Amino acid sequence: MFESNAEKWAECIFGKAELGDKRRTKRLVTFAADMADGTQVEKLRMQTRADMERMSTILAFVAIRLMQLKELAENKEEAKKQSCERMFRALEWRMLWSKVEKKALSEKAPSIFWSYFKTPRFWLFKNVYRIS
Repeated sequence: MFESNAEKWAECIFGKAELGDKRRTKRLVTFAADMADGTQVEKLRMQTRADMERMSTILAFVAIRLMQLKELAENKEEAKKQSCERMFRALEWRMLWSKVEKKALSEKAPSIFWSYFKTPRFWLFKNVYRIS
């Protein structure tokens, strides 16, 4: 059943994830709750359990992908040296570039650092920068 409170919903959906460390699971729950608040997922008004399960699966993939990106970008200097093609296919980063940048498409893939700070703007998350 869908919880109206984002934190309860995130705990219900992601709280039992086995990521090898309880701190990672806690971060995933926090991340998902913030994502749900930021994207206003409750406005989707899922009508059936199957719809809710499908949406939960999609959100899980997005949350885990963003957590991976965040962990790669934590070392600022190293993240600025690494290509974002480590996380994104060429088509993916080019689509992101076209949505968030006001300038012509770059021939060279931008850095992991760039993609970490541009991806939340693309998804319109409000709280991604405060997640620890």
